[in-house]
Amino acid sequence: MARVKRPIPRQQGDKDLTCTRTAPIAPGTTTPQITVSFDVPANVAGTRNTSAFVNNPSDPYLGNNSASAPITIIASADIAVSVDQPSAMRIGDTSSITYSVRNIGTAPTTGSPSVKLVVFMPASLEPVSTNSHDGWECSAVPRSGNQNARFDCVFPSEMGPGDVTSLNARVRVLQTNDTQTDTLVGAESAGDVNQLNNTASAFSSITGIDLKATVAPVSGQEDTEAGVTSRRVVTVTNVGTAVTTGPVRVEVPLPAGVSWTPAPPVGTGWECVQLLAQTISCVQSNSLAPGASAPALNIDIQPSRTNAPSVTIPYTVSTTNDENAENNTATRTDTVLYKPETTILSAPSGTTTSRTARIEFEADDHAATFECKLDTGSFSTCASPVELNEVPLGGHTLSIRAINERGMVEETVAEANWTVITEAPVGESTGLQATLTGGTLSLAALGEVELPASQLKLRGSRFQSGAWSIPQSGFGFEPIVQVIDAPGIGEVSVKISISSTGPGVGSLPSGGGAASLNLPVQAKLEASVGGAPLIGPEADCALRPITFDLSGTYDEAGKTVSLGSPGITFPQVSAGCGSLGATVNSLLELPRSDIAMNLVFALEQIGNNAVVKPAAPAITSGPSAPVSTKAASFAFSGDLGSTFECQLDDGDWAACSSPKAYSSLAEGAHTFRVRQTSDSGQTSDPATRSWTADTTAPDAPTITAGPSGTVGFSSTSISFTGESGASFACSLDGGPFEVCVSPKAYQSLADGDRTFRVRQIDAAGNTSATSASRSWTINSDSTQSRLEATLTGGSLSLAALGEVELPADQLKLIGQRAANGTWSVPQSGVIFEPIEQTIDAPGIGSVTVKISISATADGAGSLPTGGGAATLNLPVQAKLEASLGDVTLIGPDVDCALRPVTFDLTGTYDQAGKTVSLTSPAVSFPKVSAGCGALGGTVNSLLELPRDDIAITLNFALEEFGALVAPEITSGPSGETAETAASFAFTGESSATFECRIDGGAWEACTSPKDYSNLTAGAHTFEVRQIVSGGEVSDPASRTWTVTPEVSKTSNLAKPVVKAPKKVKSGKLALIRVSVKNTGQAAASNVKVCLTLKQAKKLANGKAKRCKTIKTIAAGKTSVARFLVKTKKITTKTKRLSYAVTAPIGDGTSKHTKTGHVTLLK
Repeated sequence: MARVKRPIPRQQGDKDLTCTRTAPIAPGTTTPQITVSFDVPANVAGTRNTSAFVNNPSDPYLGNNSASAPITIIASADIAVSVDQPSAMRIGDTSSITYSVRNIGTAPTTGSPSVKLVVFMPASLEPVSTNSHDGWECSAVPRSGNQNARFDCVFPSEMGPGDVTSLNARVRVLQTNDTQTDTLVGAESAGDVNQLNNTASAFSSITGIDLKATVAPVSGQEDTEAGVTSRRVVTVTNVGTAVTTGPVRVEVPLPAGVSWTPAPPVGTGWECVQLLAQTISCVQSNSLAPGASAPALNIDIQPSRTNAPSVTIPYTVSTTNDENAENNTATRTDTVLYKPETTILSAPSGTTTSRTARIEFEADDHAATFECKLDTGSFSTCASPVELNEVPLGGHTLSIRAINERGMVEETVAEANWTVITEAPVGESTGLQATLTGGTLSLAALGEVELPASQLKLRGSRFQSGAWSIPQSGFGFEPIVQVIDAPGIGEVSVKISISSTGPGVGSLPSGGGAASLNLPVQAKLEASVGGAPLIGPEADCALRPITFDLSGTYDEAGKTVSLGSPGITFPQVSAGCGSLGATVNSLLELPRSDIAMNLVFALEQIGNNAVVKPAAPAITSGPSAPVSTKAASFAFSGDLGSTFECQLDDGDWAACSSPKAYSSLAEGAHTFRVRQTSDSGQTSDPATRSWTADTTAPDAPTITAGPSGTVGFSSTSISFTGESGASFACSLDGGPFEVCVSPKAYQSLADGDRTFRVRQIDAAGNTSATSASRSWTINSDSTQSRLEATLTGGSLSLAALGEVELPADQLKLIGQRAANGTWSVPQSGVIFEPIEQTIDAPGIGSVTVKISISATADGAGSLPTGGGAATLNLPVQAKLEASLGDVTLIGPDVDCALRPVTFDLTGTYDQAGKTVSLTSPAVSFPKVSAGCGALGGTVNSLLELPRDDIAITLNFALEEFGALVAPEITSGPSGETAETAASFAFTGESSATFECRIDGGAWEACTSPKDYSNLTAGAHTFEVRQIVSGGEVSDPASRTWTVTPEVSKTSNLAKPVVKAPKKVKSGKLALIRVSVKNTGQAAASNVKVCLTLKQAKKLANGKAKRCKTIKTIAAGKTSVARFLVKTKKITTKTKRLSYAVTAPIGDGTSKHTKTGHVTLLK
């Protein structure tokens, strides 16, 4: 073993270092070097010797066992840098980093400045500020080009050996995708002989909320189709390192042409509304942990044809303190498929005498092909133009549909409708009116419909040639209304209105004889069930044009004509019937060509010209409600060949055509009228349409209830009112306005200042220029209790009314009391029952005065801990009503009020007794408001106003409440039930209001009990929460149940089980048992079990087939049929008695047979 040791002699202060080697050292070899590092004390200078000595017990030569070397110690500074940096820094936050510089050398620092320090920052950090109590001087250098930001710092003072100085730097974490950041610091000082310790660095992880949005289609809906709803599923994931602290919001701005078709629930915990600017806004209130995803959000969109060939929609997520916006938006571009549409370019219309037709058409998809059908024929391939020859008389429809390359067939076929008629006769004529005296119409499912007298009138002309013509305007038909029983629907009321589509032509020969009439018509349909319209009058639902081709007998002497047809063709209904078309066709059994008609008319000469007053035109479009524009356009239609005149308000009638447009209208109500004049010169009554032009923005709405001041609750509800018919948009904390209703509730808001704003949109669509607002502060650490003060008695000395006693419960104050004694009463928490008093008014008589007092702002006061002096400052206003007997002097609709006053009350709070007494000897009551009108002087006189000596005394009982808890559901379904209706009763605090919802839908105001009907099968959840004055909202109480429709219970018979002996001595009895089990849910009755014996005559007594009927087998039970067989005596060898057992199985309509045998022994 070799030992290295310091040689002797030793000097004072010397230190030894001993190193030992156990491995042998071979001859001629050298051991590895030993390197010794040491610190030099600050007070040592000059030359010092170091020496080494090696020994080994077996070394006989010690002369070369030692060596020494001098070291010259130079005094110098040696600065060392260290950094203290947080382990984690949050995006957007400002963090502090401490940099320390120590002089570990043996001499003071020199130079000016004494020390220079540079802090380099990566792209994820920016410098904010520095501070130091030691005298550091720093400047922040921002990032420039490729140069990172940094702090340049100098320390001007000398640092002696062992001195330490510190510098605090504040930096901000920028938006970044990095998960960690670092800083690098370097220092320098003149005369520093050791640069190895002049730099230092430190790392911090980057934390924060980072929401990422993705969007994908559901399977099978990768492409969208115009007019068809497709679902896009939005997934929101927190890829950050912190839990979300505020609501998670997803906004989807829809391009023009794309609509949202919500199908609640849109996703667990999500609530969605569509904002005014075509944006869907969805909110999820639950917090989202790092790495977690919110429940899937379903967005159902429906593009239109205008969005083709593709539509791009961004889906953007946001939340409070989201530190990375780069992944907040997921954008998806969807292909928009669409069914082609056909446009008819030219075609015959109305009536024509031509027997040929040419129809030209095209599709908006140039690669589409076409199929056509004429009238009730079948579709077949066609191309434009379609040319028809030898078209028969009557109404005709050419239906055209396009088919694109994907095989998508046009949804609504294009139709060309026209009627072929004979030429109208010419020559001298006499006016003739034919009035129906009776007839029948055999109309499919309606059966034979009796047509009463005057149901149909034909006003036209009879010519000397015997020809008979009826202009289109001469056809007058009272609608048919009939009730039929429609399978699967019930009793359906069908209304059929028949109108002429062109002139009719026929013959009434001189002297009488064979008569005829060819009359082109069209039937319009309406239908309703129990008053609910299936097909309303505004729907363009009609039988396609047809022709009544009638023949019969003309009795010139009797002035009658009888006309009929055994087989009029009724085609299917028009495309205007929409989805109900198939139902209508089924109800009326269309198409069919066996509609029989019989008509009898009385004839009356009405002069040389047939004159018929046409019906009023039909206004087909135009405003009919308030609109936010001073322009209006109206479309209308009338009889063929008619001209039109229009009138606005009370102006002059003037010739016009459809559409008729107006501009620069005055604000207010307007009425548009249009009338038609027929080709015979007759003018109709006008059709009218009234509306209101309103371009004036409404005032801001009024917030009637909600939190104010500092509150300790995080869930709140805010109530507001506005104009009649107005809608509202709400905003919280400067966020976007979204459609809302009163009350608007917010859940789980974070601590801090909150501001709610609401604006209203009137019926015309104008939005208020300003919004109403309510601000409050949430401090979850504040100790506040809810306080309800109920009047137990008091008085009000009110001028001529004298001293008015205020009975118990006349006034209630609902507010909060803080731990420091502060008492707050929100405006909505002041509840006052009106005062009603009769006074003797000189010169008038006994006048009944009703005074209603309401708060005009929040009240504030104090109820000190332990009791003592109490105060309450309550701004109020008193509204007045007055009557003299049955004569109303000032009604409730008159804005007659005392101008606002303030009750500045003081008194005593008894904490132990839970009471407070408040008084004021001299409240000032000014004169009444201008709203009292001419009665103002009388009111001021009656009440001797103004005056400032109104004395008030109020005594209250106090009730303090703890945290607001969920209401209690006292009754309602739970578990499973077959009922599809549900009723829930619930209770809460006496002053609370309630909101209910079912299955995660929108909250709505409700009262107990809350009823629901027509519930679907499956699980349902009812929730109710209560809201107290000040806007605090409780957690909801919930009740879950399942609607399970009753299933019809049936019996179910299992296969019979037969037990019989294997062997029986002949001549003895054999017992055969047949067990039948009913595994169904209902009892089985009259179960017939039969036993059939083979070779019965030889081997058994009795009948070969014998049956027994089991009267009832209960559900889940087993019954047994027993057969006792007397066997015959045999003397020969053993015989087999074979049998077969037959029993019903299942519901009893099927049977099962089992066979077996019994061995008979001799």
